[in-house]
Amino acid sequence: MKRIIFLTAFIPGIFLSKSIGQSKNNNPVWVQDKKAVYEIPAVYELMNIAFAITDTNNYSGNLNIYYNIIDTSTAYYKEVVHYFSNHKKHKLITALNKQLKKSYVRYLYNLQKGYNSNISDNEIRRENQFPFFLTLQYGFQSVKRSVIEDFAKASDFQSFYENHRFHYQQILDDAKQKLSLTNVQQWLENEFSKKYDTFKIVISPLMRATHFTKRFSRYGKKISIMWVSDGSGYDPKRYTQTQIAGLYTGVVFTEIDHNYVNPASNNFKKDLNQIMGNDNRPKWIKADGDGKFYSSGYKIFNEYMTHAVYLIYTNTVYSKEDQTVIENSRIKLMEDIRKYYRFKDFYTQLKTLYASKKEGENITGLYPAMLDWCKKQQ
Repeated sequence: MKRIIFLTAFIPGIFLSKSIGQSKNNNPVWVQDKKAVYEIPAVYELMNIAFAITDTNNYSGNLNIYYNIIDTSTAYYKEVVHYFSNHKKHKLITALNKQLKKSYVRYLYNLQKGYNSNISDNEIRRENQFPFFLTLQYGFQSVKRSVIEDFAKASDFQSFYENHRFHYQQILDDAKQKLSLTNVQQWLENEFSKKYDTFKIVISPLMRATHFTKRFSRYGKKISIMWVSDGSGYDPKRYTQTQIAGLYTGVVFTEIDHNYVNPASNNFKKDLNQIMGNDNRPKWIKADGDGKFYSSGYKIFNEYMTHAVYLIYTNTVYSKEDQTVIENSRIKLMEDIRKYYRFKDFYTQLKTLYASKKEGENITGLYPAMLDWCKKQQ
């Protein structure tokens, strides 16, 4: 199973009820299901490929960046290395190595630039996926499109992408089937006040551990974009197909529900910064986890809450046996790997409150009781 570290916004048109695979040359491979769009955009995948041939010994503290961001376990990875390894000295790869040494976050900025780009006849141009403020956010901290274009030409990237369209299509169909995103969205909108018009799930078969999300309003629509790994990293000898679906749902669910949890937490931001931040921070997260990516008590609480809400959801969908597997996996991830060492207690409390909630009450209404419980843990 892939090790997951979570960091933590559109395609207009008619929403369809069946999946459609885009096959026109120079267009991304995508699948649409009602309000959800699943895709592997070409230039975005190019950037993942470029990162896959960067140095394998780049570190951020004691974290090996390469093996955290790149899934090296698949046949696809081996194909990528075989096809592109002759271009390791290209100026794009040199630039990315330098950027990773400056900051782990440059990985995210460069992927966003790739996502907000298109390629046609080996020419790369800016897309119009983001509002202007987001293009500014990554613009000065990512490589130039002219450098990306030169790499695409030198490596004949478009031929590689076109030759893998069927593989990409299979990945997206698998993700759509496992995630049941329409059900997830409906459940979250019953539990929280926020609603979104479009979800975009952006997948790379090379992505391993760093998932992230953006959300914004544009042209009168509320949009959430999530960049995640595919659903292949689970051992079918260890898990049933239903359990795999539940585990993979956690990858996307815990990005999606930031769109709902964070706005609800905004009403208690000052209290949360006090309860889980500053001197109280060590009571909730250990120093050797990924807490360095979450600078405030508010952000730490949101990580606790988003993952606990995921388990509340799976408890309403999966059998008791499957739920036990899903719970144990998530608790291990949060406590042993990410070092949110009070997660089981936090989740158990939310589960208790949810089971005894009043008729018509939802998770948003449980916030005051959860904050009271958190204060008492001091």
